[in-house]
Amino acid sequence: MMIEIYGLKNCDRCRAALKWLKSQELEARFHDVRQDGFPEKEARKWITVLGTDSAINRRSTTWRQLPPARRASNMTTEEALALLKEFPALLKRPVIEIEGAVLIGFDDDVKTEIKRIAT
Repeated sequence: MMIEIYGLKNCDRCRAALKWLKSQELEARFHDVRQDGFPEKEARKWITVLGTDSAINRRSTTWRQLPPARRASNMTTEEALALLKEFPALLKRPVIEIEGAVLIGFDDDVKTEIKRIAT
């Protein structure tokens, strides 16, 4: 089983997730959404499954620096994809794909879910 992780290489949560997965002897492949290119097909799935609120980090500096017109609270999937493609740092991280499931963030609930799916 391969776990796919999407994020930024300098993101503390992404590094913590990779380190934890390694400690659990789970194989993961990391995709830096800035350097490796933005995965539009996958991001469309994340937004469809979890919604724009789950996919976009509205607490980030990048978000706060956007003009108010770009920070719509009721964004369509297409608007969210365009924003994430233009500003990959807006992606809530890490995004973890495991056996068809999509998880965002890295907390105890995500760890529990990964363990449940992986066993």
